[in-house]
Amino acid sequence: MSRSLTRNFALSCTAIGALLLTDVALLAQDAPADAPEDDESVVIVTGARIRQGGSQDIRQFRSISLNQSFLPRSDSLTIEGLLGEHDLALPNDSACDQLFCINGQAMKADIPSRPQDNYFVGLGFDSNADATALQAEPLSLVAVVDKSGSMSGAKTERVKEALLEALAKMRDGDRFGIVVFGSDTSVLLPVGDVGGNREMITEVIGSIEAEGSTYMEAGLRQGFDVAFAEQAQSKRKTRIMLLTDEQPNVGNVKPE
Repeated sequence: MSRSLTRNFALSCTAIGALLLTDVALLAQDAPADAPEDDESVVIVTGARIRQGGSQDIRQFRSISLNQSFLPRSDSLTIEGLLGEHDLALPNDSACDQLFCINGQAMKADIPSRPQDNYFVGLGFDSNADATALQAEPLSLVAVVDKSGSMSGAKTERVKEALLEALAKMRDGDRFGIVVFGSDTSVLLPVGDVGGNREMITEVIGSIEAEGSTYMEAGLRQGFDVAFAEQAQSKRKTRIMLLTDEQPNVGNVKPE
Protein backbone atom coordinates (compact mmCIF):
# COMPACT_ATOMS: atom_id res chain seq x y z
CA MET A 1 0.00 0.00 0.00
CA SER A 2 1.40 3.39 -0.93
CA ARG A 3 2.38 5.94 1.69
CA SER A 4 -0.35 8.32 0.51
CA LEU A 5 -2.97 5.59 0.59
CA THR A 6 -1.94 4.63 4.10
CA ARG A 7 -2.22 8.26 5.17
CA ASN A 8 -5.68 8.60 3.63
CA PHE A 9 -6.72 5.33 5.22
CA ALA A 10 -5.74 6.68 8.63
CA LEU A 11 -7.82 9.81 8.03
CA SER A 12 -10.78 7.66 7.05
CA CYS A 13 -10.54 5.76 10.33
CA THR A 14 -10.76 8.74 12.69
CA ALA A 15 -13.77 7.28 14.52
CA ILE A 16 -11.98 4.03 15.33
CA GLY A 17 -8.46 5.33 15.74
CA ALA A 18 -8.46 4.62 19.46
CA LEU A 19 -8.96 0.94 18.72
CA LEU A 20 -6.16 0.63 16.24
CA LEU A 21 -3.21 0.27 18.57
CA THR A 22 -1.18 -1.56 15.98
CA ASP A 23 0.66 -0.28 12.89
CA VAL A 24 -1.48 0.44 9.84
CA ALA A 25 0.87 -1.79 7.88
CA LEU A 26 -0.85 -4.75 9.50
CA LEU A 27 -4.02 -3.80 7.65
CA ALA A 28 -2.20 -3.49 4.36
CA GLN A 29 -0.91 -7.02 4.18
CA ASP A 30 -3.49 -8.06 1.58
CA ALA A 31 -3.51 -4.82 -0.44
CA PRO A 32 -2.92 -5.15 -4.22
CA ALA A 33 0.69 -4.72 -5.25
CA ASP A 34 -0.22 -2.05 -7.81
CA ALA A 35 -1.71 0.41 -5.31
CA PRO A 36 -1.48 3.91 -6.83
CA GLU A 37 1.03 6.47 -5.64
CA ASP A 38 -1.02 9.64 -6.15
CA ASP A 39 -2.21 11.67 -3.18
CA GLU A 40 -5.86 11.57 -4.26
CA SER A 41 -6.36 7.94 -3.24
CA VAL A 42 -9.39 7.43 -1.02
CA VAL A 43 -10.29 4.37 1.01
CA ILE A 44 -13.81 3.31 1.94
CA VAL A 45 -13.88 1.63 5.33
CA THR A 46 -16.44 -1.17 5.59
CA GLY A 47 -15.34 -2.62 8.90
CA ALA A 48 -17.47 -5.32 10.47
CA ARG A 49 -19.29 -4.09 13.59
CA ILE A 50 -18.27 -0.49 12.87
CA ARG A 51 -21.15 1.66 11.66
CA GLN A 52 -21.53 5.15 10.29
CA GLY A 53 -23.38 7.57 12.55
CA GLY A 54 -26.55 9.58 12.02
CA SER A 55 -28.31 9.51 8.66
CA GLN A 56 -25.14 8.07 7.08
CA ASP A 57 -26.32 4.76 8.53
CA ILE A 58 -28.93 3.32 6.14
CA ARG A 59 -31.10 2.11 9.04
CA GLN A 60 -31.20 5.58 10.57
CA PHE A 61 -31.74 7.08 7.09
CA ARG A 62 -34.81 4.88 6.60
CA SER A 63 -36.10 5.61 10.10
CA ILE A 64 -35.90 9.37 9.54
CA SER A 65 -37.59 9.05 6.14
CA LEU A 66 -40.46 6.89 7.41
CA ASN A 67 -41.10 8.29 10.89
CA GLN A 68 -40.26 11.98 10.63
CA SER A 69 -41.48 14.80 8.46
CA PHE A 70 -38.34 15.36 6.44
CA LEU A 71 -35.98 13.48 4.16
CA PRO A 72 -32.24 13.44 4.98
CA ARG A 73 -29.90 15.03 2.46
CA SER A 74 -29.13 12.55 -0.28
CA ASP A 75 -25.39 13.13 0.10
CA SER A 76 -25.54 12.19 3.79
CA LEU A 77 -26.08 8.51 2.92
CA THR A 78 -22.71 6.95 2.17
CA ILE A 79 -21.71 3.65 0.64
CA GLU A 80 -20.09 2.81 3.97
CA GLY A 81 -23.42 3.36 5.71
CA LEU A 82 -25.21 1.19 3.16
CA LEU A 83 -22.74 -1.67 3.44
CA GLY A 84 -22.79 -1.36 7.23
CA GLU A 85 -26.26 -2.93 7.19
CA HIS A 86 -24.68 -6.26 6.30
CA ASP A 87 -22.51 -8.57 8.37
CA LEU A 88 -19.46 -8.74 6.12
CA ALA A 89 -17.52 -11.70 7.46
CA LEU A 90 -13.89 -11.42 6.40
CA PRO A 91 -11.75 -14.47 5.65
CA ASN A 92 -9.16 -15.09 8.32
CA ASP A 93 -6.48 -17.72 7.79
CA SER A 94 -4.82 -17.36 11.19
CA ALA A 95 -6.23 -18.02 14.64
CA CYS A 96 -6.26 -15.17 17.14
CA ASP A 97 -3.86 -15.91 20.00
CA GLN A 98 -4.40 -12.76 22.06
CA LEU A 99 -7.21 -10.79 23.68
CA PHE A 100 -7.72 -8.45 20.71
CA CYS A 101 -6.85 -9.15 17.07
CA ILE A 102 -7.46 -7.16 13.88
CA ASN A 103 -7.98 -8.75 10.48
CA GLY A 104 -7.61 -6.44 7.46
CA GLN A 105 -8.60 -7.05 3.84
CA ALA A 106 -8.50 -4.76 0.80
CA MET A 107 -9.71 -4.87 -2.80
CA LYS A 108 -10.04 -2.47 -5.72
CA ALA A 109 -13.18 -0.34 -5.90
CA ASP A 110 -14.98 0.30 -9.17
CA ILE A 111 -17.88 2.67 -8.50
CA PRO A 112 -18.88 4.83 -11.52
CA SER A 113 -20.47 7.50 -9.31
CA ARG A 114 -17.34 7.78 -7.12
CA PRO A 115 -14.31 7.47 -9.38
CA GLN A 116 -12.09 8.98 -6.71
CA ASP A 117 -12.52 5.90 -4.50
CA ASN A 118 -9.83 3.38 -5.34
CA TYR A 119 -10.04 0.72 -2.65
CA PHE A 120 -12.37 -0.93 -0.19
CA VAL A 121 -10.79 -1.80 3.14
CA GLY A 122 -12.52 -4.16 5.57
CA LEU A 123 -11.67 -4.58 9.23
CA GLY A 124 -12.55 -7.61 11.31
CA PHE A 125 -11.98 -8.18 15.02
CA ASP A 126 -11.40 -11.38 16.94
CA SER A 127 -10.34 -12.55 20.39
CA ASN A 128 -9.00 -15.66 22.04
CA ALA A 129 -11.40 -15.18 24.97
CA ASP A 130 -13.86 -18.02 25.54
CA ALA A 131 -17.28 -16.35 25.59
CA THR A 132 -18.89 -19.36 27.28
CA ALA A 133 -16.43 -19.17 30.17
CA LEU A 134 -16.70 -15.41 30.79
CA GLN A 135 -18.64 -14.39 33.88
CA ALA A 136 -19.82 -10.81 34.28
CA GLU A 137 -19.03 -9.07 37.55
CA PRO A 138 -21.89 -8.64 40.04
CA LEU A 139 -23.75 -5.44 39.21
CA SER A 140 -25.48 -2.74 41.22
CA LEU A 141 -27.82 -0.74 38.99
CA VAL A 142 -29.45 2.55 40.01
CA ALA A 143 -32.23 3.67 37.66
CA VAL A 144 -32.93 7.43 37.71
CA VAL A 145 -36.44 7.86 36.31
CA ASP A 146 -38.14 11.02 35.07
CA LYS A 147 -41.76 10.91 36.29
CA SER A 148 -42.64 14.51 35.38
CA GLY A 149 -45.86 15.47 33.61
CA SER A 150 -44.23 15.45 30.17
CA MET A 151 -43.61 11.72 30.65
CA SER A 152 -47.30 10.88 31.00
CA GLY A 153 -48.91 8.23 28.82
CA ALA A 154 -46.80 6.25 26.37
CA LYS A 155 -43.45 7.58 27.63
CA THR A 156 -43.99 6.28 31.16
CA GLU A 157 -45.19 2.95 29.78
CA ARG A 158 -41.99 2.67 27.73
CA VAL A 159 -39.97 3.46 30.86
CA LYS A 160 -41.71 0.68 32.76
CA GLU A 161 -41.07 -1.74 29.91
CA ALA A 162 -37.38 -0.78 29.88
CA LEU A 163 -37.05 -1.25 33.64
CA LEU A 164 -38.76 -4.64 33.50
CA GLU A 165 -36.49 -5.72 30.66
CA ALA A 166 -33.43 -4.61 32.62
CA LEU A 167 -34.71 -6.49 35.65
CA ALA A 168 -35.21 -9.65 33.58
CA LYS A 169 -31.59 -9.53 32.43
CA MET A 170 -30.19 -9.08 35.94
CA ARG A 171 -29.05 -12.09 37.96
CA ASP A 172 -30.14 -12.99 41.48
CA GLY A 173 -26.77 -11.81 42.82
CA ASP A 174 -27.17 -8.34 41.28
CA ARG A 175 -28.66 -5.34 43.10
CA PHE A 176 -31.23 -2.82 41.86
CA GLY A 177 -32.51 0.56 43.05
CA ILE A 178 -34.75 3.29 41.62
CA VAL A 179 -34.66 7.07 42.12
CA VAL A 180 -37.55 9.11 40.67
CA PHE A 181 -37.77 12.84 40.03
CA GLY A 182 -40.51 15.30 39.08
CA SER A 183 -41.05 18.51 41.02
CA ASP A 184 -38.99 16.85 43.75
CA THR A 185 -36.97 13.67 44.02
CA SER A 186 -37.11 10.51 46.10
CA VAL A 187 -35.71 7.01 46.41
CA LEU A 188 -38.60 4.87 45.18
CA LEU A 189 -36.68 1.61 45.66
CA PRO A 190 -33.61 1.44 47.92
CA VAL A 191 -30.80 -0.58 46.36
CA GLY A 192 -31.28 -4.21 47.29
CA ASP A 193 -30.75 -7.76 46.08
CA VAL A 194 -32.63 -8.83 42.97
CA GLY A 195 -32.79 -12.44 44.13
CA GLY A 196 -35.96 -13.12 46.11
CA ASN A 197 -37.36 -9.67 45.36
CA ARG A 198 -38.31 -9.74 41.68
CA GLU A 199 -42.07 -9.67 42.35
CA MET A 200 -41.74 -6.74 44.76
CA ILE A 201 -39.50 -4.81 42.36
CA THR A 202 -41.97 -5.43 39.53
CA GLU A 203 -44.77 -3.96 41.67
CA VAL A 204 -42.67 -0.89 42.48
CA ILE A 205 -41.96 -0.33 38.78
CA GLY A 206 -45.67 -0.63 38.02
CA SER A 207 -46.47 2.06 40.60
CA ILE A 208 -44.58 4.83 38.76
CA GLU A 209 -46.95 7.65 37.73
CA ALA A 210 -46.11 10.85 35.87
CA GLU A 211 -46.72 14.23 37.49
CA GLY A 212 -45.03 17.54 38.28
CA SER A 213 -42.15 19.53 36.84
CA THR A 214 -38.82 18.14 35.64
CA TYR A 215 -36.15 18.70 38.29
CA MET A 216 -33.53 16.59 36.50
CA GLU A 217 -30.57 18.18 38.28
CA ALA A 218 -31.90 17.10 41.69
CA GLY A 219 -32.79 13.64 40.38
CA LEU A 220 -29.32 13.04 39.03
CA ARG A 221 -27.67 14.37 42.19
CA GLN A 222 -29.68 11.98 44.33
CA GLY A 223 -29.04 9.17 41.88
CA PHE A 224 -25.28 9.72 42.13
CA ASP A 225 -25.49 9.93 45.93
CA VAL A 226 -27.30 6.58 46.03
CA ALA A 227 -24.84 5.02 43.56
CA PHE A 228 -21.73 6.20 45.40
CA ALA A 229 -23.13 5.00 48.72
CA GLU A 230 -23.91 1.61 47.16
CA GLN A 231 -20.46 1.34 45.63
CA ALA A 232 -18.80 2.11 48.94
CA GLN A 233 -20.99 -0.44 50.73
CA SER A 234 -20.98 -3.29 48.20
CA LYS A 235 -17.53 -2.76 46.62
CA ARG A 236 -18.94 -3.86 43.28
CA LYS A 237 -19.45 -2.40 39.80
CA THR A 238 -22.16 0.24 40.11
CA ARG A 239 -23.96 1.88 37.21
CA ILE A 240 -26.61 4.60 36.77
CA MET A 241 -29.29 4.38 34.06
CA LEU A 242 -31.15 7.63 33.28
CA LEU A 243 -34.62 7.39 31.69
CA THR A 244 -36.01 10.76 30.60
CA ASP A 245 -37.44 12.73 27.67
CA GLU A 246 -34.77 15.40 28.30
CA GLN A 247 -37.04 18.35 29.05
CA PRO A 248 -35.74 19.75 32.40
CA ASN A 249 -37.48 22.95 33.47
CA VAL A 250 -36.47 23.30 37.14
CA GLY A 251 -33.00 23.86 38.59
CA ASN A 252 -29.99 23.97 36.30
CA VAL A 253 -31.39 23.47 32.79
CA LYS A 254 -28.30 24.52 30.83
CA PRO A 255 -26.90 21.93 28.39
CA GLU A 256 -23.48 22.15 30.06
